[in-house]
Formats: sequence, C-alpha cells, structure tokens
Amino acid sequence: MLNPILKVFSKTEHHIMTTNNTIKFYIDTNVLVYYLKSKYFPALSKTAKLFLQKIEKGNYIGTISALTIAELIKSLREIMVKYEKIIKPSD
Repeated sequence: MLNPILKVFSKTEHHIMTTNNTIKFYIDTNVLVYYLKSKYFPALSKTAKLFLQKIEKGNYIGTISALTIAELIKSLREIMVKYEKIIKPSD
C-alpha cells in the first residue's frame, strides 16, 4: 500500500521493490515542476516536497530519465512565459 502522499502523483500504484526492501519510484515531470515552482502550485508543492524529502532521507529510491529532464525544461519555460511574462524564445 502506498503512502497517501504518493497517491497524489500516481493514479496507478506501480513501484519496484528493490532487494533491500526499499521502494523505487520513477519521478514524473509534474512532481519536479510542482516542487520547483511552488508559488504557482502551493498545495501540490507541499506534497512534492514531502515525497522528495523521503527520497533524500533514503526511505525511497527515486529515478528520472533524460525525457523527464527535457520535459522539465519545456514545462518550466512554458510556466515562465505564462506567469512570469518572459518573452518566448523562437524555436
């Protein structure tokens, strides 16, 4: 059974149990966006922070991919254009 904090980010409860009984999660882009842009997503930011702190403390293992990093950059750019009135760079 997943911690209620994790259910906010995952409609499915997929995780991998490692050999040392630590749960390994794939960290989706939205978790990182909510954490990094807390002033725009205050409620979700608190949940993301708690989840990432559990990873930092070693309660869970977190993993991301190159695709997540690319999506994060794109998402942060879009948020900055929308909320922070940054001029959109030409593609």
